[in-house]
Amino acid sequence: MATDLTELTHTQFCALLESIVHNRFFDSRRCLTTLLAENADKNALQEEFREFFEGYCGLAFSLENYEDTLLYNSQNT
Repeated sequence: MATDLTELTHTQFCALLESIVHNRFFDSRRCLTTLLAENADKNALQEEFREFFEGYCGLAFSLENYEDTLLYNSQNT
């Protein structure tokens, strides 16, 4: 897939958005907030936070190439 968002077709862009929305990061975030609201024990919170952080890092790494091209394009306009 192209790393420049402006070069993506409509279908490719929709696929990219879908992969972001269905990332496990968001499921983990939802679970973590539920555990926090329920005053869950420390072990459960630590385990879920670890999952949340791993998902966050994975999402950030997957979007890194797109960020670079967006920054480059914004500086050269």
